Amino acid sequence: MKIRADILAALLMVAVGALLSWWLSTVLQVHPVPAPAPDRRAPDYVLENFSATAMDESGGRKYVLSGKRLSHYPDDDTALVVRPYLIRFSADGPPLYTRADTGIVSEGMKKITMKGRVSLTRKGTGGDPAGAVTTDTMVIDLK
Repeated sequence: MKIRADILAALLMVAVGALLSWWLSTVLQVHPVPAPAPDRRAPDYVLENFSATAMDESGGRKYVLSGKRLSHYPDDDTALVVRPYLIRFSADGPPLYTRADTGIVSEGMKKITMKGRVSLTRKGTGGDPAGAVTTDTMVIDLK
């Protein structure tokens, strides 16, 4: 049985083409570039001119926190508040009003650290006198 030269040439060309295709696919492989890691310090949400009210177990107002801007950071579950204003209510006395330049809310909204020109005031009622405190830093337990 004789193999014709034109069939042999065609088979050889197909084999060489297959070999070249395989070689090109290995040489020209695209290696995926890993995506850059997300900035862990980027806020996941931002509130502008906000006001949030927390209620106590009996349904009364516990405190109201408002401010110009709140930026929540998911990496450590903290929130930075610009110009925070906190009103804490009490069943046995007048509300306490606290203002500051900045505030850091942490521990799942259980603590706020007020910084920069912090002022706490209380109005006088009945036999209780009014009061005022100013400081640079104040840590407030919101529990």
